[in-house]
Amino acid sequence: MATILIVDDEKTVIQQISELITTFGHTPQFLLESEYLFQLLETLPVELILLDINMPGVDGLQRLKQLKSDERYTKIPVIMLTGDVNEKLIEDCFESGAADFINKPIREVVLKARIQAALEARHYIDQLQAALREKEVLLKEIHHRVKNNLQIISSLFTLQLQRTENEGLRTILKESQNRVESMALIHEKLYQTKNLAQIDFGTYLQELVADLFHSYRIPHHSVSLELDVQSILLSVDTAIPCSLILNELVSNALKYAFVDGSAGKLRITLHPHENNRAQLCVQDNGVGLPEVLNFQTTKSLGLRLVRILTNQLRGTVDLEVHPGTTFTIVFPID
Repeated sequence: MATILIVDDEKTVIQQISELITTFGHTPQFLLESEYLFQLLETLPVELILLDINMPGVDGLQRLKQLKSDERYTKIPVIMLTGDVNEKLIEDCFESGAADFINKPIREVVLKARIQAALEARHYIDQLQAALREKEVLLKEIHHRVKNNLQIISSLFTLQLQRTENEGLRTILKESQNRVESMALIHEKLYQTKNLAQIDFGTYLQELVADLFHSYRIPHHSVSLELDVQSILLSVDTAIPCSLILNELVSNALKYAFVDGSAGKLRITLHPHENNRAQLCVQDNGVGLPEVLNFQTTKSLGLRLVRILTNQLRGTVDLEVHPGTTFTIVFPID
């Protein structure tokens, strides 16, 4: 049984529809003037509205637009009533969010069918929205658990670092820990936002770079950071490889570009590129890579990861050396 509100300025129409709605097993409510519509909806739970188009004062089409612009009532289906079969008017009703329309005079079989269809559609929408909310809760929980598990791994690296004196091994452990934490930050951002499928990589980039500066204990007066990044939404499948690429390039710059504590500048840009792609650029004015180094064949784990992950993204990587080093990654946006 549903509560159905009839909004019509003709008492005979209201009486007819009310009697029919009662025989259908539903509860009718009515208004002769639409100006009291929102006041009534604040106190009366309504599953369906039958709204006459030709109302005095503000017409039914304007009331419909007001209803659909109010988040409290967008779920309530509205069937428009009209005695004027005007194709343009009917088109305007559907564009404004009407669920259906019924011509006057009202026929029982038509009224019953349209009411049943509208109520069933609302029921299915409610079920889909409930399923979607459940899915969102599950996804949040998954991202939260993945983040926690990655944090546990990071903590294990910290414990091992405390027990290790060999500087070479400490460097390897620290680099591995930063990679894990870059992925953990992705999942942390995802469960903190409403959009569980995509992450604002521009915002993420700024936080990750700040974490790396802190991790390598880089004084801000030593290496200045210049960021020119835009908001670009990336899926998890794209964001994680990008985060690892960014981690490797920034880490390499902080470790090797500025020797003996020399001052320098690190510039990072992120912008939309042509053909639905994005461009990530990491540039430093440090000593540059050795001339004998071949980026395509190097055995350096960090640079190999950059090359492998760029291929995974179906992107391209361009390397420019002297003065300093510039890596430019171009990759498709999902």
